Amino acid sequence: MRLRGLDIDDLLILALLLDDISVTDIGKKIFLTQPAITQRLTKMRRLVGFAITIRAGNRLKLTQNGLSLCYAAREALIILLRSLPDHLSDGRGNVLVHYLLSKRGDRCTNESYDS
Repeated sequence: MRLRGLDIDDLLILALLLDDISVTDIGKKIFLTQPAITQRLTKMRRLVGFAITIRAGNRLKLTQNGLSLCYAAREALIILLRSLPDHLSDGRGNVLVHYLLSKRGDRCTNESYDS
């Protein structure tokens, strides 16, 4: 497994795959096209050495290894974004942390993550 080639957008894609939304919708959320998302998933599969998703009809379904990787990506993003000062993240880091935590279901949606 070679994680060195992963970047923040790759981690975001992995974290968003947990929400069971389409590749097109993931692209809209992070301002990439569907083909770009698909290319990144292919790149990630080569880097990690296992299938992250499998095709289930017209949707993608996470493999067991893919599910573990996506949860790890979500946790890594939360740690990274919480550690950034607001002036580096333009204040958007807390919004993304809030989103990721609310999707994880272990935080109250009214809780503030401002430092």
